Amino acid sequence: MSTAPPQAYTARPRYPCSQRDRSGSITRLFGGRRREVGLKYGSRSTQFVLGDFVAIAGTLPDADVVTLDRVVCCYPDAEVLLVAAAARTRQVLAFTYPHDRWYVRTMFAFGNFWLWVTGKKFRAFVHAPERMAAVLETAGLVRTTQRETLAWTLDLYRRERDI
Repeated sequence: MSTAPPQAYTARPRYPCSQRDRSGSITRLFGGRRREVGLKYGSRSTQFVLGDFVAIAGTLPDADVVTLDRVVCCYPDAEVLLVAAAARTRQVLAFTYPHDRWYVRTMFAFGNFWLWVTGKKFRAFVHAPERMAAVLETAGLVRTTQRETLAWTLDLYRRERDI
């Protein structure tokens, strides 16, 4: 059994949204880039992390690839989450997040209201893409790809030295 650290992390939230099947979201958004990333990094060891990434990031070694698939919307402070993810990223960071549009915010508001009515503590968030980009750029990452669906965006960032 290999004791080498994983070369990729895929983080999933520990909140209720992690109970739903999210397997295809990054695949749909990556499109042609998915094959390129998969060929380069797909055969490497991967560790799937379920939990509060910010709380455990300090215990994890760096990884070549870090993905946050629909995690940002489950976290109240996207900037802290992205700083932690960027600190563990050696080469590529990919993450999905909801569009900052009126109709998405309205859907989230209704969803959060329903969660409140039913006594759930979980809330979903729509964060400002400009602030998230600024955090990652400050950490030395450069956005190389952006893909969008009606409600979701995928951003793929690389270390400046790897471009």
